[in-house]
Order: sequence, then structure tokens, then C-alpha cells
Amino acid sequence: QNIAPTPLDAYHQWISNPKSWGGALEISVFAMLFRTNVQVMMLHQNKTIVFSPATQVHKSLTITWDGHHYGTPVRHTSK
Repeated sequence: QNIAPTPLDAYHQWISNPKSWGGALEISVFAMLFRTNVQVMMLHQNKTIVFSPATQVHKSLTITWDGHHYGTPVRHTSK
């Protein structure tokens, strides 16, 4: 059976490529799956965006973004 590719198939192929980088969608999904607040410090715009899952969390990550590349995540844990 020949099934035409769906947008999900195209996305899967694109994101599976090691040269592809995710963005807000992937960070949002990460936050939900791992129940972690993710703060993205947008250095080039001097602002921070927070991705928070709907559930209560006790973990947080901070990532910098310079407009082209993400920095290494820094993990924070509440006491």
C-alpha cells in the first residue's frame, strides 16, 4: 500500500537529521515530558521565555540562546 507522507512524517524526517535543530515546540514538549520548567534566556533580545508544564514541578533548566545557537543547559533544583 502506497501512503502519501503526512506533515508528521516530514517533521520526523527533518528532526531526525543531526543537522536539524529544534526550537520552541521541542522545548515545550521536553518541559511537559520531563515535568521541568525551562527558561530560555534570549541574549540577543535581552528577555527570557519560560516553558512550564501544567503539572507541579521541582526542577528547572536555564538555556541561553544567542539568536543562532543554544548554550549548554544549566539544571536547578528547588529545595
